[in-house]
Amino acid sequence: MRNELRRLRDATLPLYQELQQLGRIMSPLVRSDVPCLEIREKISVTTERIRGHYVEDWPSLSEAAGHFMKARALASEISRWTDGLNMGTDWFRDAVLVNLLGWYKDQVIEQLVPWGYPGFFSLHNHGHRLGAGDADRLHGWGNLDHIIPVPVVRPYNPSTQTRKDHRSDLAVDLDRYYAEQENLFTRVGFLQTVRKRARTANSCWLHFDWFIKYQMQGKTASEIAAPYRRNAVGEDAIYQAVKEVARLVQITLR
Repeated sequence: MRNELRRLRDATLPLYQELQQLGRIMSPLVRSDVPCLEIREKISVTTERIRGHYVEDWPSLSEAAGHFMKARALASEISRWTDGLNMGTDWFRDAVLVNLLGWYKDQVIEQLVPWGYPGFFSLHNHGHRLGAGDADRLHGWGNLDHIIPVPVVRPYNPSTQTRKDHRSDLAVDLDRYYAEQENLFTRVGFLQTVRKRARTANSCWLHFDWFIKYQMQGKTASEIAAPYRRNAVGEDAIYQAVKEVARLVQITLR
C-alpha cells in the first residue's frame, strides 16, 4: 500500500512539522521528540495556569485540537486517511502519529515510505485499548529471552570429529534450550501460535493479509479467494478469517 502511505505522508507530514515548530516556539527549552505545547487554562476569574502538553498519541492530539488550529488540521487529515481505509480507531491513529514522528526525524525520501506498527495486541486486558505501550513484556524482548543462558558453541576439532558430529552435539544443546525457552514463555502466559494449513500458505500472517485486502483495500471475499480456488478455500472461509481478525484487533468490518 505504498501509494496510500505516500498520500498520508504528503497530507500530514507538513502539518506535523508545523506542530513540531509550534512546540519549539512555545517550549524552547524542552528537548522532546514529540511536539510539546503550552495549554492555558482558567483556574479562576483572575488566575490562569499554563501546562505542558505532549502530543504523543491520538487522545493527546485530540485534546490539543481543542486549543490549536494546527493540531486540529493534523487530526482532521489523519482521520480522513484512516476513515478512508475503514480503520478509524484510536490505536491505528496512534500508529499514524508514531510513524509521523519517525518520518519527521528521518526525513524520508520520495521513494521510501516505511511503516512500522509500534505496539501490541492486548488480548488479556480487555479494558486496555490496543496501542503502543508494554511491548517489551508482551514480546519478551530484552528480559524473558535473557533468563535462560544461550548454548555455547564448543570448538570444532577436525582431528577427532566430523562436521556432522559437531553439528549433532550442538543440535542436542539447541533442542534443550528451545524447550526450556518455550516452557518459560508458556509459564508466564504466552500461547503457541496456531499454524495455518500448509496447503494454503506457510505464513502465520495469512489471515491478516486477507483482513488488509478486505478492510483496507476494499476487495470482496470472492476476489481474495480467487488465488486459492485449487486449494478449496472458499469465500466463507475467507470471510470468517477476516471477521476473527477484526474481532482480535477491535475493528468494525466495513
